Amino acid sequence: WEKGKMRLLWDNKKRRNEALDCLVYAYAALRVSVQRWQLDLAVLAKSREEETTRPTLKELAAKLSGGVNGYSR
Repeated sequence: WEKGKMRLLWDNKKRRNEALDCLVYAYAALRVSVQRWQLDLAVLAKSREEETTRPTLKELAAKLSGGVNGYSR
């Protein structure tokens, strides 16, 4: 209490929180990217989803060879 009012004070006792620092820096970089280059996050998220639905090289090779896991009967 200070002058009749409750005062909250946060003290990290000189401990570092690098994970929080990285999160804050990444968030700031994202905000700058959106503002500076008119980055559309919805389009970016959609393109990331399309990338994850693509078959892997191993799956494509199995399809082309006509076998499963690279082996044909």
